[in-house]
Amino acid sequence: MLESPERKSCPTYCRSRAIKKRHMDDSVKDRLASQVLELLIDFEMALSERKRKYPAQEFFAFASAARRYIDLTVRISLCAGTVGGPKGFSGMH
Repeated sequence: MLESPERKSCPTYCRSRAIKKRHMDDSVKDRLASQVLELLIDFEMALSERKRKYPAQEFFAFASAARRYIDLTVRISLCAGTVGGPKGFSGMH
């Protein structure tokens, strides 16, 4: 049986594809982490500006972005078999 050229170079191709995917995952994580931090700042500013009305819109925007980030990092960690905290939230308390 003849092997296709793609099959012969599969280890190299698969490695380069895994590296590209890891880089893409990191850039997506970084983008989502930045978005979450921006929305957290917006929410905290809205909290300090409004004396009576709770800034529900800002809270829900922040919570939604945080859920997306958590879902993505959990999926990436489970797929990669790694354990560790999210990069973008190290300074949040």
